[in-house]
Formats: sequence, structure tokens, C-alpha cells
Amino acid sequence: MNVYIIVEMQETDTVFEKLNVEKISMDKFLTERKLSVNYDQEKILNSLSTELSRKKNDVLIRYYHDIDSIVNLSNKLKENNHRLHTVFIPSPQQLLIRKEEELEFTRKHANWASFSASQIEEGYQEWIKIYEKIKQELPKYAIEVKEV
Repeated sequence: MNVYIIVEMQETDTVFEKLNVEKISMDKFLTERKLSVNYDQEKILNSLSTELSRKKNDVLIRYYHDIDSIVNLSNKLKENNHRLHTVFIPSPQQLLIRKEEELEFTRKHANWASFSASQIEEGYQEWIKIYEKIKQELPKYAIEVKEV
């Protein structure tokens, strides 16, 4: 069985419709087990690994953008003879679209916007750095990275 991870996208995104996989919502997974992302990461990892070991089909799951968390999951999966096949990240075009949508919302609804235009721009630059690091580091662990 292969596991596919998506970072900062929804498992319901239309780009994943063609994949023949079971989709797991990490939010739902944590809620059902009364866990939170602030919880002991080892416990979350063990619980997720146990759940994935029961699966017969390939699985797509939204996961953390932290490289160490991804590598730890990959190692845990290997213990059960499963494989973290691919990590999907937003393409530069998708990031730019999201940034422009957030900036447009801020321009139109400044009173309700959570972030200023400069904060949105800073956040965009940080995500670019995170994705570049993912693209550089994960192939070293035989994990494919695809931009969608």
C-alpha cells in the first residue's frame, strides 16, 4: 500500500479526483480520537500508523508541512511494509492565486481581514521557503514531491 500526503491543500481538491485512493481527513482523524495537533506527536504518529496499517488500498491524507514529521511518518510506515510514495504541494501558480485572493479580500474588506497586505506577502514568502525545502530534502529519503 502506498500513502500520498498533501500539504496545505484539501483532500477534496479537484486535482485529486483522478487518484484511485482512499482519502483521509487529518482533522476528522484527530477529532475522532480526541487528539489535537498540539498533542504528543509520537502518539498521533502511532495512531495514524496503526490506522494506515489496516488499509488495503492506497491512501491520500492531508499532513503537516514539517519535514521531520513527514520523514517520521515515512519511517513508521516502512515498519508496516507500507510506503510514503508522494508528497503533493501547491504549485507556485496556486500559491500566487491564493496570495492574490487573500490580498483582494483584504483590499475589499479591510475591517474583517485577519492580516494586512504586508503580512500576507510575508506569509507567501515563508511558504515558498517551506516548499523549496520540502522539494530539496524529501527526495533524499526516496519520497517523491509533486507540485499541483
